Amino acid sequence: MNDQCPLLGGQMESIRIGVGMTGSFCTFGAIFEALEDLKHRGAEMTFVLSYHTQRLESRFGKPQNTLERIRELSCAEPILTVPDAEPLGPKSLIDVFFIAPCTGNTLAKLAMGITDTAVFRINTPNPKTFILFPQDFLAFTLTGLDRL
Repeated sequence: MNDQCPLLGGQMESIRIGVGMTGSFCTFGAIFEALEDLKHRGAEMTFVLSYHTQRLESRFGKPQNTLERIRELSCAEPILTVPDAEPLGPKSLIDVFFIAPCTGNTLAKLAMGITDTAVFRINTPNPKTFILFPQDFLAFTLTGLDRL
């Protein structure tokens, strides 16, 4: 592995990652594993949570447990509201924004510019890169991707 390139497994001390978490709870375990790896390589993470991630209990866990895990990965409290999320992009507080999981519902909201939760309020001019972690590859229709 190339130790100089963060995308190829190198160190990530200078990378500020915004992590937008939406409500497909069955994928949280895999997402947290990937984020643990990024943390160990030095990435700084700021979490932005959808309303469902903050509040809904499911057979995969309680929101309190999700918040506890997030606090272990980040030194800061997660961002929970649209007004609190607004400065992240324009003030260049993050370098990349990672949306996980990216369900068909999430993709549709991104494509149509719907801003009903903090995750969707990250806007230009920064971050310059969005990474979508699909919950289901069938969610990525050509229409939805074309609109992005």
